[in-house]
Amino acid sequence: MSETNSLTGLLAFFFYEHGHLSIPNLGRMELSGDSSPQTDENHLHTFPKGSISFIPNPSENLDPELVEYITSRTRKMEALAVADLNSISDVAKEMLNMRQSYTFPGIATITPDFRQHFIVTPEKLLSAPHHPKKQASADIFRQDVKENPLQRNEIHSAGAHRTFGGAIIVIICILIVAALVYFLFLNKEGSTSHVVANTDKSTITPRHSAKPASPDTLASNMKHPALSDNGLLTYEVVFEQADSARAFRRYTQLTGWGHKIILTTTDSVHYSLAVPITGIAADTAHIKDSIRVLYGHPVYIRHLSSG
Repeated sequence: MSETNSLTGLLAFFFYEHGHLSIPNLGRMELSGDSSPQTDENHLHTFPKGSISFIPNPSENLDPELVEYITSRTRKMEALAVADLNSISDVAKEMLNMRQSYTFPGIATITPDFRQHFIVTPEKLLSAPHHPKKQASADIFRQDVKENPLQRNEIHSAGAHRTFGGAIIVIICILIVAALVYFLFLNKEGSTSHVVANTDKSTITPRHSAKPASPDTLASNMKHPALSDNGLLTYEVVFEQADSARAFRRYTQLTGWGHKIILTTTDSVHYSLAVPITGIAADTAHIKDSIRVLYGHPVYIRHLSSG
């Protein structure tokens, strides 16, 4: 399913057409009445900064109009559409509770700050036959399609021959597989492969492994004088350990859902999955509990340092 036909894509198009979006048990995003898409310095079409607001509401009701919008375009049963909305709501709540940002593709990224407020950053608009509610020109969406040659070249010819774009995709896949084989089996330097989740790309860099922080170490770091400057700790909460097959499968699955995950290994056999955290010391226990509940595994802290 393409991005424009996915549930997140339908949420974006509903927002464009109606100027608001209600996520059950999470809150509501609203577009100011006089806002229309603009082109930024990177030639991306977005709504202006400050034009989208997020109103958190743990008691936000299900929007029947949104449910009907989804079912009419996906032919899903109403119960399945409601379940999908609740699933997105649950993931977003967990991420925001851990003070991690959450992105609604094509709309905005919501980032909590340390004053219990939320920063809303508009995202690149999705290209589709639908138009935003306000005076968004149809040329904007046609330009997006023209500026994406990879998307255009993925179409196969009538003779079942792959186009140039398909060949590029095959080459990229081969390079990725070769890189994985190298780091899994040929890298004998004993270094740790560190995979950092990013919205655009993943990078693999070696680093030395570190032992999990003990409760005594955590307590001493939380009282360290260096914390008086900004009161922040930087650490990782490990929630799962697995072999390479399961670790890479889980990493791909979770990052595909928008989770910020770190995948590490010390010997290319045993892997661990962790969440990177930067926060105040007083929130450490709460964050650990949230991660344990979210992923259903015992957790521990690793790489503790002052912010």
